[in-house]
Amino acid sequence: MEHIANKTQKKNDRLAFKLTLLVLALISLPLVIGITFCYLFFLPSNTNNPGITGWIGNMMGFRTFAPDTRSSIIFPSTSTSSNPITASSVSTTTQTSVFPVVVNRGSEMKPQLCQPELFDPVTNKIRKSMMNGVPSETYTIDGYSEAGDGNMMMINGWNKEGDAKVTLASPYSVTFYQFGCASTTSYILDLSKNNVRQALYTQVVDFSFSADSKSLYLINYTNKDSLWVLHKRIINLDTNVAYEVIDPGNSCVASEKGIWQVDRLITYSKADRNFSYGTNICIWDKSANLISIASATTYWGAYSKDFLAEQIGLLPNDKNTFYAFTTNKEGTNCSLILSDITKEGVSKTADVLSKNDYPNSTNCADPEVQFDLVNVTMSSTSVKYRVNTTVSGKDPKVWSEWKTAVIK
Repeated sequence: MEHIANKTQKKNDRLAFKLTLLVLALISLPLVIGITFCYLFFLPSNTNNPGITGWIGNMMGFRTFAPDTRSSIIFPSTSTSSNPITASSVSTTTQTSVFPVVVNRGSEMKPQLCQPELFDPVTNKIRKSMMNGVPSETYTIDGYSEAGDGNMMMINGWNKEGDAKVTLASPYSVTFYQFGCASTTSYILDLSKNNVRQALYTQVVDFSFSADSKSLYLINYTNKDSLWVLHKRIINLDTNVAYEVIDPGNSCVASEKGIWQVDRLITYSKADRNFSYGTNICIWDKSANLISIASATTYWGAYSKDFLAEQIGLLPNDKNTFYAFTTNKEGTNCSLILSDITKEGVSKTADVLSKNDYPNSTNCADPEVQFDLVNVTMSSTSVKYRVNTTVSGKDPKVWSEWKTAVIK
């Protein structure tokens, strides 16, 4: 009898345990449902959660965006005392080329840049050829008959020889050879110091010299051990030291463009290839030390490839102030937005053009606006500007009188 009683007791204990688990589950269920409901419907739209509308939109095949996505300039990583991120650099004593550290995987396939794998204007013979269209004349390289091998080349320009000549401060000089076919453009740079060749850079995608002619931002492919590697470097022309520009993670180095502003380099890329508004931006010093990361909702156009249509830069006499000329948050004006890259959240705005006056324009690249930024700083209260009154893309340009916009 005692054995039977113990067996019955164990069965009752198991039943009680199961009932306890059931009661706890019933009590927890409303709490889980409530938390899930709040997460889906009430989490702010500026977080990474798209909300239920975003998920439904994705399933239906369209994308949703937060309503406040325009005219914002955000600097999430700044420092007033030191650079938050530093790219690696390497020094070389080679006088004819610079091979910094390899930061990305190479390819055995030659890049399709419409230029010969090896071309030296000193040793290769070139001759001028007449053409129908633009350009009306080009150079061809003896031994290369196909367009993709370098059949179309121009010196110091494209439409006409010398129309885009780059003039550097003494003791430097440069001649660039531009190649083109279909929608592809590439360059070869012949750089000299005191009239003696310092470097010959081939397979160049894009390049830009600093205002003092002492730094070169160079994007080009190099071939080493049968591997083609794309490099993006700042090269100090005085020391021939190359600093690799390494993307900090926001894809600001993804595009093949960079612009010098004062003594700083701005690299930028389209934030979303499927959306026309949005730019990832990085600001570097001459040694490729990252100064600031930014994002701005500026407009991108597209021809053969995407390009940033609206103006961005650093104020010429206040290099800690970034500016962008784009549509304001309300969508009512084209505004010049100033933002301090050393202090997060510090910005000012000058409303320049009313959207109502230009109903056919969808962005702030048309009509073209020119600013007088020489004396503008973050503490300024106004900025002068003028507007191109001719049809977009037509020359000569006819400018309006200078006008003044209030910065507030």
